[in-house]
Amino acid sequence: MWPPLIATSALAAIGAMPASLRPSIALAIAGFRADVAGGHNKLLASICHRSRAAAVRRIWEAGAGAGGQNGRMLIVRATRKLLGRLGPITAEAGQRSTTLLGDWYATAWFWRPQVALLVSETTLLPVLMPLAPAATFLQRFGPQLAAVLAAHRTPAEFIDAELREMDQVRLARTASRSVVGIMNEFTYLADACRHDEPDLLKLAVRLAATPCGPLYKRHISPDRDLAALVAARTRPPR
Repeated sequence: MWPPLIATSALAAIGAMPASLRPSIALAIAGFRADVAGGHNKLLASICHRSRAAAVRRIWEAGAGAGGQNGRMLIVRATRKLLGRLGPITAEAGQRSTTLLGDWYATAWFWRPQVALLVSETTLLPVLMPLAPAATFLQRFGPQLAAVLAAHRTPAEFIDAELREMDQVRLARTASRSVVGIMNEFTYLADACRHDEPDLLKLAVRLAATPCGPLYKRHISPDRDLAALVAARTRPPR
């Protein structure tokens, strides 16, 4: 007989999966049940259990991430020194931001007072904000992003759409060396001109005009890349 605990977990997994993947996972579970029912001894049943369970797990991870992703989400990928301030990782493997600006990479600048730099993985747009209090950092990012986007004359509907996608904010490690390299460039530039431009909002706008290697084949600088993305998404229908 199919173990009740496995049956309950599998049925719950099917209900949480996207509709397009339910037939595949249901087929894997059905095969698992047949293998166990047809097993001639406990050893065969155990082998079938492990192989079919692995198949179900692979289908689940491919379709929705290890922790599932059925809602709007923002992933903040922090450097090691910033993770020490913000707390444990909360994002599951395979989860991605549903925002148009993608995941945001973040690091800490130990100025006085301390500052956090966040960079969009999609456009390399920089956002600067006070690091303290660290306990509310993730919650404060949305309003600060809205201020930066407004400073770039981004339409209100685009800003509102981005904020709506930040229903859940999860913390993760950095995953792109290219984006981390851009953060290092911004760090060097900001340190050189922060005394001339102490306002964090104005400094972020100034950094956004910096030519960035990964954008050379697109729009050269983050502010132009943002403008192109916004234009493509807000262009009125013909």
